[in-house]
Amino acid sequence: MSIPVEKLEANLTAVRGRVASACASRKRETQGVTLVAVTKTEEVDVIKALIEMGVRDIGESRVSQLLDRRRQIEQWLG
Repeated sequence: MSIPVEKLEANLTAVRGRVASACASRKRETQGVTLVAVTKTEEVDVIKALIEMGVRDIGESRVSQLLDRRRQIEQWLG
C-alpha cells in the first residue's frame, strides 16, 4: 500500500475533526455533510482500507480508472 494504514487513519480522523469543528461553528449537523475521499493515483488497497474505515463516498477523476477500480472493489466485496 502506498500510504501506511496508520497515516490514512490519522488523516481521515483529522479531516473528520475539521468537518465537525466547521459544522459546530455554524451550528450545523455533521450528518448533513458528505465526505468524499478522492483517490486519484492511489492503489486499490488504499480504497479498500478507506472502505474498512467507513468511507462510502469515493471520487475518481478518470472514467477508465473508475471502471477498473469499481470492478476490483465489487469483486473484493463479494
